Amino acid sequence: MRRFYIGSLLLLVIAFITLSFTRTNRFELIRAKGIVIEDANGKDRILIGAPVPDSKHRVRTDIVLVRKYWASEFKNPDQYMGWYKKK
Repeated sequence: MRRFYIGSLLLLVIAFITLSFTRTNRFELIRAKGIVIEDANGKDRILIGAPVPDSKHRVRTDIVLVRKYWASEFKNPDQYMGWYKKK
């Protein structure tokens, strides 16, 4: 009977050690309200979120910056600015 208990205990220890080195495929979850990815110069490049996170470098949410940096690139800046009218 004693050999049975020692054998069982040894079997449990071996099973525990074997299973402790087994890797489980468990995915961790990251929750965030927004993600801002910056470039090497610290300038915001990718904005992810709903609503989109605020950014000091974001041009599309500032009408004055849109007109200054983008509208002047087109033949008819006023037509381009038409896309930024409030609906």
